[in-house]
Amino acid sequence: MKIAVTYDDGQIFQHFGKTEKFQIFETDNNRILSSVIVDTEGQGHEALAGFLADRGVDSVICGGIGGGAKSALEQAGIYVFGGVGGSPEAAVLAMLGGTLTYSAGETCGHHDHEEGHCCGRVAGNDPHQDGGQEYGCGGCEGCSTPLDEITAETLAGGEILRMLAEQFSQAPTVEAYSAVLRCLRDSVVCMAGTMRTPVNAETGTETFKPDLADNGRHKFLPVFSSRDLAEAAAQKDSVIREEPFLDTLAYAEADDEVAGLVLDAMSRPFIVEKDLFDAIRALPSILAE
Repeated sequence: MKIAVTYDDGQIFQHFGKTEKFQIFETDNNRILSSVIVDTEGQGHEALAGFLADRGVDSVICGGIGGGAKSALEQAGIYVFGGVGGSPEAAVLAMLGGTLTYSAGETCGHHDHEEGHCCGRVAGNDPHQDGGQEYGCGGCEGCSTPLDEITAETLAGGEILRMLAEQFSQAPTVEAYSAVLRCLRDSVVCMAGTMRTPVNAETGTETFKPDLADNGRHKFLPVFSSRDLAEAAAQKDSVIREEPFLDTLAYAEADDEVAGLVLDAMSRPFIVEKDLFDAIRALPSILAE
């Protein structure tokens, strides 16, 4: 995963649209692998979305940001964490560890202000530790679903999953993101794909090859919260399969060109990067006994 931070003299620059440099971090498994400082080449505001997308950036950490630039980044599939100050490296480590405090509604001083929503450490009704990062849900106004009361029956049909993904799209906080991951872990999802006949039809068995989505930078394995959504997105000759979400991870892992999974790609896409797969597997079930 690549994280870009507005940069000025070792600190997070506080005006996204006027930043002259970004420090771009390459990360994996909650570790910083490398970083490089790049010049914006005179580009600013909304144009920076394309600049960062061309460099494969997945998330941005910054100070203030205008509404137009924020929308452009989100349309490019880049998550925005505004209202952050201090050291770029410290902010990235906090983000990877689930402790970053930021504001989903932070704006630059000369733009119209919208009410911010600040979230710090991921905390929930039943928080737990995995690999140094906490996962949970609760205490965040953007995600009020009591996950401890969910059953297999209430998960069926994907309504709760879609609601949580919608809440994350409106307020992309760490708590809201974690809530979707916890719900996905125990969900049954749908995939579209084709059945492949083996070379030796007498001894082999058919295999399922899922359809892939491409956003111009990465390939993703699409999964859907309901059969209706999967059928609407499927190609003409595709078949629909229902699989436990945890079983779908293996399909993505089997293809080195696939960067991760995308939930409901045709409506409100929610991306799950490959480097989160092991952490999701390690999560305890949210299903009530």
